[in-house]
Amino acid sequence: MNNKITIMFLFIVMILIMGAGCENSTQKYLEFSENQNPIIRGNENYNLKFFVFNPTQNTFVGTIEYEYDEGCISTSSNIDEIEITPKEYKKAEIKSFSYNTGLRSQICLQKPLKITTILKDKGGEIKAKFDVSLTIVE
Repeated sequence: MNNKITIMFLFIVMILIMGAGCENSTQKYLEFSENQNPIIRGNENYNLKFFVFNPTQNTFVGTIEYEYDEGCISTSSNIDEIEITPKEYKKAEIKSFSYNTGLRSQICLQKPLKITTILKDKGGEIKAKFDVSLTIVE
């Protein structure tokens, strides 16, 4: 009986020790700051506004990647680098997207265009992501 109690106690201690070194997966890294279903006119740019947080005690170094229909909208770069020290804690970001006029442009109007924002750490692990559904009108 004492052996079972000892083994159970050691098992619990091991679980607690292993869990202490793990990062909490519910930590907040991204926060979208406005309507997730924006509507713009074709001659306007859409400015995606959000905050990137560093909930750790180390400097966060990584990338912000954007996935979207490149036939309908465009931006200056699909990947931006980011670095946030623990003292800074958070940074505000603005990413501008514009409507692509051209042969295919008419099929892009009046339909939701998904823009996915993905935050990855230096090793490529996804820390957070969110989607916006942009609609463009004439």
